[in-house]
Amino acid sequence: MNIGLLFNQIFLMFCLMLLGLLANKIKFIHEQTANDLTNILLYLVSPCLIIKSFEIHYSAQRLDQLLLIASSMLIIYSLQILCSRLIFHAVTDPRLQRITKFGSIYSNAGFIGIPLVSSLFGDRGVFYAVVPIVFFNLFNWTHGVALFTKEESKIGMKQKFFRVIFNPNIIAILLGWVNLC
Repeated sequence: MNIGLLFNQIFLMFCLMLLGLLANKIKFIHEQTANDLTNILLYLVSPCLIIKSFEIHYSAQRLDQLLLIASSMLIIYSLQILCSRLIFHAVTDPRLQRITKFGSIYSNAGFIGIPLVSSLFGDRGVFYAVVPIVFFNLFNWTHGVALFTKEESKIGMKQKFFRVIFNPNIIAILLGWVNLC
């Protein structure tokens, strides 16, 4: 691994974050713009990234590695959910409890980590780095949404299920998987 390239990429990412912070401070980016950019990332960029990462040559070894990473992510998210329930059970405010649970389980590492992995390890590295993002999307759009969905909501289970399944990120995961196999 080229350490100079690593530091260069990290420096570039921090410069981009600083630029975003500055744009926010001088009110160059308004709240609606930030919401629109978030939607572009969630509903367009992330699905494209997921599908692109699965466009690699199939091999049994690669599939085995993918399944090992996927199994690990399943265990990690399950443990994080269990730990967050135990740790934040004593929080009495239900809104604060949901926020602390969500914040302790789901990171925001995908969008900034993928360019770094891409520059250091290429498409093959991105393929393996996207597996945690796939599980982030699966858990975030199921468990994460369930944390913030009120039980007294008028939306039925069937509608909730279809809302999750037809999320662009979940569709991208399914398309990517079909493309891989």
